[in-house]
This record gives sequence, structure tokens and C-alpha cells, in this order.
Amino acid sequence: MMANILTHGTAKYNRSRRKRKKKKKKKDKKEDEGLSLRTDEKKLKWRTLPFQENKEKCPLVVFGAGVFGKDMVKMKGLWCGVIGKLFATLKKRDAAGELIVVTIDEFKTSKTCSSCFFDDLKVAKAPGFKGKGVLSCSKCKKVWQRDVNATTNGNDL
Repeated sequence: MMANILTHGTAKYNRSRRKRKKKKKKKDKKEDEGLSLRTDEKKLKWRTLPFQENKEKCPLVVFGAGVFGKDMVKMKGLWCGVIGKLFATLKKRDAAGELIVVTIDEFKTSKTCSSCFFDDLKVAKAPGFKGKGVLSCSKCKKVWQRDVNATTNGNDL
């Protein structure tokens, strides 16, 4: 508003614009009253159901042991490990019986074949392919995506 006065030298409010807005509001209000007759359509409209917690299932949260102490982030003026804070909060919920928190040692989970448990996977070589995300087992001749293999081995632990 003050910028309008300073830049254009006009009054604080544009009277003609205000009149147009009032007319438009009245017109919209009349149209809304006409639409209120269709209340049956509003009742039939799809709505999401309220959240219902399933008491039969209990969430499982798995933490790798290598996660702790790796990240120091500034929160509200103090440097702290966010993962540590998250882990402490989840442990409180674990003590209350709301979920299960488990820590695993993830040493060699991506380097061990999850089908034959051979512990020396090699990086798969292919022309035009760079990276270490795909591993091959020399014993059972399977090709693994590194993350999928690590997850499968983590589930076995």
C-alpha cells in the first residue's frame, strides 16, 4: 500500500478496484447459494477415511551400526547427531511397545552373496558401464544389485 503511494503518487486504496471486488464478491455469493441446492452431490463426494492404527501389526525399524556418530548437524544453536536423536526417540517408543527397534552390524552385507553366502563378490564389468553398484558372484554366477543384496542379507541377520 505504501509502495503504491510512493511509486504512483496515488491514494492509499484504489477505489474503483475496491468497487469491482465488492461486486464480484456479491456475484460469487449468489452463485454459491445456487450451488448449495446440490447437497446430495457433496454427500456422495469421495473422502479419505480417518487413520485407524492396526493393533495386529507392529512396525520394525532397523538401524545399521555404522550410522551412529557420522552426522553432526546444527539444531537450534547446538551441534548434535540427528540420527542419535531419532534413535533415542524411537527407543522410547520401543520401550512403550509401539514399535520394535533393532540394530544390526552391516559389515560385508553388500559383499556377501545372499543366495550362496560366498563372501567375495566382484564388481560386474560391462562395456560402457561405469560404477560399482552391480556385483557378480563367481561361485553361483548370479548378478546382484549392491543395495538389493545388502537388504536381503540384512533381513537374514
